[in-house]
Amino acid sequence: MGMQPLQFVMPTSNSNTLLIVDDAVENLTVLDALLSPHYQVRVATSGEKVLRIAAGEPHPDLILLDVTMPELDGFSVCQRLKEDEKTALIPITMLTGLDDREHRTRGIEAGADDFLTKPFEQSILRARLRSQLRLKRLTDQLEHTEGVIFMLAAAVEAKDAYTEGHLRRLRTY
Repeated sequence: MGMQPLQFVMPTSNSNTLLIVDDAVENLTVLDALLSPHYQVRVATSGEKVLRIAAGEPHPDLILLDVTMPELDGFSVCQRLKEDEKTALIPITMLTGLDDREHRTRGIEAGADDFLTKPFEQSILRARLRSQLRLKRLTDQLEHTEGVIFMLAAAVEAKDAYTEGHLRRLRTY
């Protein structure tokens, strides 16, 4: 009657949710048609809307974010998402029609995980999304494993009055 080893289930791509953000409805239509056979797709047409959706549960697995939008541009949205602890680990791929070094640098500084220039090749887009989602799954597994380790350590620690609270103090330091 031993403990069963932890098993991690790698979700299939259809279980991943993408949030596509663009103020141009025709771009959303094209991306939705291209990606919905492979992923669950949600769309947003403004920066404010993406912030509300991303903060809700469940979080999207990846965000495709247009750079040029009215009111709140993609750089600002990306930066706000990456500064929020709840959404900081969501991969963000920025999409733009502007292909210059300044915009790419600004996107990376805002926290973007990838940057694609429109028009993009469909196979490259899908390959880069798969890569970002693979990294997200690995990060999620590490987060889960860390939680399990801390839970087990806390259980062991609680049995000994001498070491009780040591893990919390160590984490605080």
